[in-house]
Amino acid sequence: MFLFKKYKYKVKNPDVGKTFKECYDLTTLEPTAEYRAKHTKVTKEIYDLMVNGLA
Repeated sequence: MFLFKKYKYKVKNPDVGKTFKECYDLTTLEPTAEYRAKHTKVTKEIYDLMVNGLA
């Protein structure tokens, strides 16, 4: 429920998102620094919710 409350404003107007080639280097298939940072941030947020019993 916590995540819904946090993101409910995006339900009607979700972010457009990015294409694969905007998130990854097509030569190495490694994520870009921006995408890696976003992934790390979201993973930590979900982990913290689980540890605190809010998920």
